[in-house]
Amino acid sequence: MLFGLGSPCLRAEPVEDMLQRLAWPERPETAMLAFNEERTFPFRRFPKRYTGKMYRSPEGDLAIVYDSPRSMRLLIRGDSIQLDDGSGALQTIPSDRFDGHAISDLLRGDVQQLKANWNIEPTADGLKLSPKNDSIAASIDFIEVYFASQSVQSVRVHQRNQATRNYEFGEVVWTSGDDAATPFAN
Repeated sequence: MLFGLGSPCLRAEPVEDMLQRLAWPERPETAMLAFNEERTFPFRRFPKRYTGKMYRSPEGDLAIVYDSPRSMRLLIRGDSIQLDDGSGALQTIPSDRFDGHAISDLLRGDVQQLKANWNIEPTADGLKLSPKNDSIAASIDFIEVYFASQSVQSVRVHQRNQATRNYEFGEVVWTSGDDAATPFAN
């Protein structure tokens, strides 16, 4: 299961079992975890670094809240991805941005969509996902998911433009009340 909720990764573990560890458990609380993101580009000397928190509601919605270097928020509800660039107004990201939708399927733990859109193979310490779909392959070369102990430790997205996005995740904390609702507010 995603981010610290499954069984340890073993090399002999079937791909299907590893995929199931990406799925979120059914709980009445909202899951929250801290993350670090680093984006490297071939034309930049230094990477861009971001920190924030990711929230997953009991209904399956995601809120990705960036704290630095500037405040912004992504809301993922069903097939809709909306961006709040810090102004408080939500703008819908066009559905032709398949890289965002592909990443949201992974972060939501949508095993059916991952199986439909990706060739999935085990690696020594995780999974490698290569796109089946030409529209995804236009922007993403492949994705690596690394497991450590009982959790997803990190995800590395290799883009076609030679940029790389690395995500490292903290432990899941379960929240409720205002702390759980605020990230999803319109």
